[in-house]
Amino acid sequence: MLTSNDVTKAIETAFNTDPAFEGRNICRSDTVNTDPELCPWVGIYGTSIVYDPETLGQGPEAWTGAVTLTIVAQEVNYSSGAEVEDSLNALVELVINKLFSDLSIRGIVDIVKGVDVTYSYVIGSETEELYFQSAFITVETEVSTS
Repeated sequence: MLTSNDVTKAIETAFNTDPAFEGRNICRSDTVNTDPELCPWVGIYGTSIVYDPETLGQGPEAWTGAVTLTIVAQEVNYSSGAEVEDSLNALVELVINKLFSDLSIRGIVDIVKGVDVTYSYVIGSETEELYFQSAFITVETEVSTS
């Protein structure tokens, strides 16, 4: 049976073994980062698994698991919202390109079916001006259990 940690571990390994991710903090299932000093930061989380029968009448082993993950990418800049947006989108592009380079996520799933990106912004703080932005990358995958 596939579990979300099988997929999150595979993504963590893929990111940590890719030189393009060097110098970035990669975390799996940790608390979502709230410290701008840890950026660039990437968190990997299992979100859900839905099991459905592939074809009725094919027996108890014929199931499809739809595994959904969330990857949180974060960047910070102390002088410009535009600059942090640029660096965040470069990090999002890096994450998505890595996922698309191996749609089986190191052989753990059958296919990455879709990716959706939403953004969150924190601008300023009580003590200093900072632009702290996050992208929430939802990744939908599918795996057959038969």
